[in-house]
Amino acid sequence: MGQNWYIVNVDRRETGLGGGAKLGEFFFDDMRDLYDSLRYPYLPKDVDKWLSRGSFALQPGPLGKLSRELLDTIFEALLEVTEDDESPPLFHLVLLSVTCKMLLSVGKSHILRQLISIHARAANCRLVCIGEYADGEEQAPPGMLTAAESEEIATTPQEWEEDDGEDGPDAATRESRTFAVFAINGYDQVTELLGEFNQFHTHLSCEISTAHWELKAAPDPQRTLELKMIWKLVGLDTYRPIYPGGPNILCNLSKSEFVREDTLVKLMRGWHRVTLAHALLSRICWSTEPGISMMCGEKYRDSLVQGPWAGDRFRIVSADSMPAPKVGTDWKDVTKDVNRLLRHLWRHEMEDDTVHSDDDEENKEGNEESGEDGEESRQEGEESGEEGGEGDC
Repeated sequence: MGQNWYIVNVDRRETGLGGGAKLGEFFFDDMRDLYDSLRYPYLPKDVDKWLSRGSFALQPGPLGKLSRELLDTIFEALLEVTEDDESPPLFHLVLLSVTCKMLLSVGKSHILRQLISIHARAANCRLVCIGEYADGEEQAPPGMLTAAESEEIATTPQEWEEDDGEDGPDAATRESRTFAVFAINGYDQVTELLGEFNQFHTHLSCEISTAHWELKAAPDPQRTLELKMIWKLVGLDTYRPIYPGGPNILCNLSKSEFVREDTLVKLMRGWHRVTLAHALLSRICWSTEPGISMMCGEKYRDSLVQGPWAGDRFRIVSADSMPAPKVGTDWKDVTKDVNRLLRHLWRHEMEDDTVHSDDDEENKEGNEESGEDGEESRQEGEESGEEGGEGDC
């Protein structure tokens, strides 16, 4: 029947950014959640406007006499969530920040870190799209797991395992304790975690909208400004974070390699296009079993099934904010390699030979590749006595 594939965040121990099906069933889907999880949001520009208006009033109470270091400590303490808390830490940070300019100037960096923690969940983390049949010595990309993580996987019983008594698990049971099984069944679902935050968003939006209607009957400029600040800082005006403008770049922080969005091959499916999220997916798959439920040529299959970036760390940044490369290395552009694979998969999965690109060199390269694929298929067909040379891998 073929294996299912799951996009896994090893550092956060989360799944749910994509996958849970055959690779060919979701590879060209809209990967907006994965895309946004890799880039840092910004605070709204209104924050700087609020801080620039007028002077900072000296607060007469004890809080106004505290040093910035102590105020930072107070904001950090607000991040300590208890089981009784019904609202996320971000809301507590915002409520304290909107009380005066001094606290907003201190709190804005803490608010931004919370926004990054909530929305950029996959940024700078080890990512892999793991096939559920990955097992044996190559059950995970080389070097991805720490010794402690490997030991935890080998010693953690699964729910369906029988009690092996004092002798412990037998060899077959140990072999079944793979990273794929451990992650798929034991990691948190990011959709559930973000779902709780979105529910709070909806509830807060209703409360603030009601308060605005009440203020129309009894206007209060200060109260109106505070509600507006809460609305924008929590992100209620867009329901999505604010991001810097493009063009964007996908950075492999582990290998100092990158893919440029403005030179990524232009492929449209329905209402969405192939993005840097698909570029990432094309290089982070990993399994010891080659089943991908996609039409794929032999020379591309190996690099897709055991991707060269599987288990590395990533971030999407704007072109003018590239981070420093890994020490001792320089940034390397691998966009052409990614385009070559995406074009190949698109032509065979979508049965579409038309690849839209503004780059004539890419179009030329694509045409040359089509000729190479056709020649390979012809030769393989002659050798096997069958037409074509590609099949469901």
